[in-house]
Amino acid sequence: MVDKNLFVVKSNNLIEAFTDMTQNECKIVAYLISKIKPDDKEFLTQSINVNELNELLNIKGTKSHTYIKLYSDALLKKKITIRYDNNDWRELVWFDEVSYINSESTLNLCFNSKLKHELLYLHNNYTKYILKNICNLNSPYSIRIYELLKQYEYINSRTLTTIELKAILGIKDKYKLYADLKKYVILFAQKELLKTDIYFEFEEIKKGRRVDAIKFNIFKNATSASHDPDEDAIAKEENNSNLKTEIENTVGGNLGSKGFKYLMDNVPVDTIRLYLDNWSKFAPGKNPVGFFINACVEKYDIPKTINNKPIQATNYPQREYDEDFFNSLYKNYEFVKDELK
Repeated sequence: MVDKNLFVVKSNNLIEAFTDMTQNECKIVAYLISKIKPDDKEFLTQSINVNELNELLNIKGTKSHTYIKLYSDALLKKKITIRYDNNDWRELVWFDEVSYINSESTLNLCFNSKLKHELLYLHNNYTKYILKNICNLNSPYSIRIYELLKQYEYINSRTLTTIELKAILGIKDKYKLYADLKKYVILFAQKELLKTDIYFEFEEIKKGRRVDAIKFNIFKNATSASHDPDEDAIAKEENNSNLKTEIENTVGGNLGSKGFKYLMDNVPVDTIRLYLDNWSKFAPGKNPVGFFINACVEKYDIPKTINNKPIQATNYPQREYDEDFFNSLYKNYEFVKDELK
């Protein structure tokens, strides 16, 4: 029996990684991650049998016996590209080993040992959600958008450029027109996430006439059966810890618990993020932490130039996407056209 109340816990690097899995493969991987115990020191072999597969993927009839064999091959080949803060990246397969036990109609899988830092010993910089939140989602894009927004739930918003969103979701040649991306990915996910513990509204950020980025405004879905107040409190504490670390890494100094509490008590999170995103435009002097706190509290004007050169005023971080890097994300992937059903 599948316990859909287990937690799926991933590092934030893994949440933001590029992978081209189908919706069913996303659910299988999430289920196997949920079976990892907090005190596991190594990856143990995880199993999923036909009955579990039927329940997890809502498959009916006898065809699941055929599909479970297909997944043994597909999952072994699935790759993931993890990008780090310094723009280094590494490409890995999800699993070291996948085997099918015919007599038991069971898949045995063991996660790639190089994913230890992304799935084991996670004390900070991770995202946690309840498995059942993704079980009824009907698109891999909806599942990935749910994870991306869950990561920023207690910051209340997340802005992604369209190129970054497509890269993370594994969209290559599909939806070249923004209108199609909006209709088949963003609006579809917006409707689907109403079945989870969060939902979103979104704003289009334009560069000229072109939609360059999407700001997702994230809200709790209090009517969802997946809403867990105790988990909310834990997640809020974890997200606050992540935000404090991000401020210290960006500003370059120790904020301290008192400084962080003062910020959170006096400044909306959106304002804190605004000054974080525009930090490179300021000249903070010898006390960058104090300057940052004052800038947020006093709402300093954000400079319109860097080194006396005009800049475009935006309130989200611009990541540099070199064409070769972007193309390299896709070169070794076979994009699945049809979901296994």
